Amino acid sequence: GYKYFSRLDLKSGYHQFRIPTADRPKTAFVVSQGHYEFRVLSMGPQNAPAAFQKTMYAVMKSCREFCHVFLDDIIICSKSFDEHINHLKLAFEALAKQKLVLNASKCELAVQQVVVLGHTVSDTTIAPTTDAIQAILDLKEPRTLKETNKFLGGIAYYRKFVPHFSHIAAPIHRISNLTKDRKHLFKWTVEHSNAFHALKHLLTTAPLFLHFPVDDFPLHLATDASGTATGGVLFQDVNGERHNLFYHSKVLSPIEQKYSVPEKEALAIYHCLQRMRTLVLGRTVYIHTDHCPICGMLRKPVNNRRI
Repeated sequence: GYKYFSRLDLKSGYHQFRIPTADRPKTAFVVSQGHYEFRVLSMGPQNAPAAFQKTMYAVMKSCREFCHVFLDDIIICSKSFDEHINHLKLAFEALAKQKLVLNASKCELAVQQVVVLGHTVSDTTIAPTTDAIQAILDLKEPRTLKETNKFLGGIAYYRKFVPHFSHIAAPIHRISNLTKDRKHLFKWTVEHSNAFHALKHLLTTAPLFLHFPVDDFPLHLATDASGTATGGVLFQDVNGERHNLFYHSKVLSPIEQKYSVPEKEALAIYHCLQRMRTLVLGRTVYIHTDHCPICGMLRKPVNNRRI
């Protein structure tokens, strides 16, 4: 794993990119004082984030092996301090070549853990930030469809840390997927309140961190299925210690709920492998299931096309 991290932040990142003269009329707006056009990239245009991200990828192309870019945030990862200093020099040279300016007050250099997109990342683990969890815990019990979707959106961002998330959140999901012409059917009941508090409780009691994979050890995927959902956990056994890497769960559709038990158990494996594909590709994976009939499906022909 990486031992040292740096986070670089561009100063008013969008405004450091000039808009070609021919394209400036497309940004025009009218106010009482007259007609104005943007000369630099603004926050408003629909394609601004994509254009900015594409440009930043091009700027940092020479540093892709150790550099990760998300808009105006640049994360540099290294395995040793000396290597990190060299990586920083290369990153600074790439930015200076394009005359890009950093915001020194928001930069962090050569630290052993860094906050990235609401996660605290260290050399071995990743966890939600305390502020992000507290913001979710501070949300009041929803009373409208909009508030319900806000809560689900916030907590679902960290679902990979929570086992059985979909099963617990299923009652809330059922009333949140209402179209505009059916939103009048929204009704918050005791069942939804219990699910709301159960999810909050998990954020305060569960071990909310995951490990990064260790190259020298195989992966293990334990899956299961119920009548309403599938789920699984990807983990490693590292010198007798279990390292959880990723939790996944998914609510079954009305059609999937009619599947036979072997079909649901096979579907659980499929869902997990699809969601965790970036972690399992190119690695040895041992699958653990409590349903023996599917253990031999790779050894002999299966007449069930769905499986």
